[in-house]
Amino acid sequence: MPDGGTQFDWLSSPRHIPGGPYPAGMSGVIQTESQALFGHATIALSDAWTLDVGARWTDEDRYFNLVELETVPETCSFGLPGDPPRSGFCTPDYVLSFGSIFDGGFYNDTSANFSETTPMISLTRNIDEGMFYLLYSEGFLSGAFNDELNTTLVPQLIPLLTYNPEHVANYEIGYKGTLADGRVRIAGDLFWMDYTDKQEQVNIDNSDGRFGGDPALNIVTNAATVDIIGIEFELRATPWDGGFISLDVGRLEATYGKYESFDPDNPDALIDNSLLSIADYSPEWTINATVEHVFQMGNGGTLTPMLGMYWQDDYDFAGGLDTTTNERSLCFTPAYAKFRARATYAPADGNWTASLYGQNITDERYNEWCGGATGNRSGVYFYRYGRPDTWGLEFNVRWE
Repeated sequence: MPDGGTQFDWLSSPRHIPGGPYPAGMSGVIQTESQALFGHATIALSDAWTLDVGARWTDEDRYFNLVELETVPETCSFGLPGDPPRSGFCTPDYVLSFGSIFDGGFYNDTSANFSETTPMISLTRNIDEGMFYLLYSEGFLSGAFNDELNTTLVPQLIPLLTYNPEHVANYEIGYKGTLADGRVRIAGDLFWMDYTDKQEQVNIDNSDGRFGGDPALNIVTNAATVDIIGIEFELRATPWDGGFISLDVGRLEATYGKYESFDPDNPDALIDNSLLSIADYSPEWTINATVEHVFQMGNGGTLTPMLGMYWQDDYDFAGGLDTTTNERSLCFTPAYAKFRARATYAPADGNWTASLYGQNITDERYNEWCGGATGNRSGVYFYRYGRPDTWGLEFNVRWE
């Protein structure tokens, strides 16, 4: 039992909305047993062609039970030595009976098995200074439970208690190689990810109490198909003696193909959400670049200044926005760029280096995280700014 008790005392009053006690104790078990087998083989078809094949079998057994125990109002003790103050936590009496749990109370108990085999196959064409490849692979995310749905009180919620695995098929074509006698290395790929039965979090308004005492139900359900198309490009080059540049460019676009969710006003119907935005936590475009040069000093040491830049386009942390009207939430973040710099000195003979560095040297203000603007029980949102301009000294020593 925690020091000071488990909760506040509760004054005697009738329950306004059925579906579970207000202050309550909770007891439950969540159990998962997972087994997997994995195999991979690489076959040299010729000097130029290579075939890779593999598969993974996963089997999961999941089980949970959850019960909320009603408390007896005004059963805490406050007048004896060692008792907490009336404004503090106490230890009330709990009620454990058939009526308190199954007759207007809260109890859930169910189990499920999820078993999948996910293959992959890749064909590679080797050339003198690089390789092209084609890749197909599958993956899945196991199903689970919405364990806080009160199906005892509201039987029509039983179909939402368990949600199934989501599946993805990934198609990819890419190239990796070197150019200009090894002074330039590039890599690029184009991929398409096809999600089916995608698990989506759905918020159901329950302000009228039809589904129990919670003002809103946040559940996960297999509601959507999603197409994700992406392009990635990487460049590493030494275009001049002592110089080095790097460039990473990425583009990602995710759209719903179909997104149908539970209609609380008509349990036999579905709501079409396919035109809503996806909370994928990735901007559409990102660019990361650096340039540096090694200067030879008169004493034989080196001084290497570096300048780097990261840029991303505008992005909204909130999902579920109307894409037809370009709806924006309070978590919308405009496009921004932040710069970094470093100057490193290395002696001619020595096992140490010293660096002066700066991050976000232009002191760009941007949202590193923002959430709770939509579908939030509290009606508020929270945000966290990225780190402001930061400067420091760094000293490294190597031992052999």
